[in-house]
Amino acid sequence: MALPSFLRPLPAGLNESYPCLNAVLPHPNLGGDAHALWWPPRSGKEPSTVLFFVPGNPGLIEFYLDFLTDIQTKSGLDSLAVLAHAHLGHTPNLPFTRCDFAVQVDNAVEAFDALSAAYPNAKIISLSHSMGSWISVELLKQRADKLAGIILLTPTIRHIVDTPNGRRLSWLFYPFPRTVVTQLAHVGHLLPDALLRLTNPSFPAHQLAVIRRLIASPSAVHACLVTSHDEMKMIKDLDETILNDNADILRMFFADVDGWVGKHREEIIGAVKVMSPESIHLAEDVPHAFCINHNAPTADQCVKWLHELL
Repeated sequence: MALPSFLRPLPAGLNESYPCLNAVLPHPNLGGDAHALWWPPRSGKEPSTVLFFVPGNPGLIEFYLDFLTDIQTKSGLDSLAVLAHAHLGHTPNLPFTRCDFAVQVDNAVEAFDALSAAYPNAKIISLSHSMGSWISVELLKQRADKLAGIILLTPTIRHIVDTPNGRRLSWLFYPFPRTVVTQLAHVGHLLPDALLRLTNPSFPAHQLAVIRRLIASPSAVHACLVTSHDEMKMIKDLDETILNDNADILRMFFADVDGWVGKHREEIIGAVKVMSPESIHLAEDVPHAFCINHNAPTADQCVKWLHELL
């Protein structure tokens, strides 16, 4: 099946066998190409609904293959398409010139605009993970009239530096430490598979393969760390007004224990005063990084909300 007009085939040598179409979305104004995955409607016709997915950090959308495939399959909607759109610079071997957090917001808005222009009659629902939820809220500020829904998964949208993981790891994102880590990626390909499995015992094989590609790419490691540094500075006060103004199309999924959200979970929930209890889901046994091996329960909740929003 052909790609949508706004996507291009991946460069030779980068294409993988996936349950979707593997592509890039060019961003010439931003100085790079973003990796994209496209699940076309099973009907073979133009989609009536499109799920627009913004990842966390690292912004490698291959981490979410099973999750997004699960959503399309379980939805039962033959006219549903899914577009997953990576952050600039986070995908090994794709060119880029900027990878700061501000450009990642512009990157997502450009992708959304391309999607909206290609399918003007489709309902578009934004789905995002972690810091990608901050990007989705920024998208909501700019394109609220074109969004049919916004689903935030383990959302890092308030004072990220004041979370358990933010306090523990923020030093790593400063120039000198990230330079050291980036240089280590030059020998990342030498890390034995057995050691990679030992340090990530719960990761399925295909997720370990994504990790291996990342740690062997100095440019991608650098981009992830630069984006992280900017997150610490930019993700601060919660925009309560935009969330309350759009509470009818807003859904939020929280992990019971989340080092990237921490105490802010209750503050986020309390800030959106007009949401119904059914619009907020607290998952007791799902971690922040649900996409590793907790795809099914997360996808089930997303499918439920998807039907509510249509």
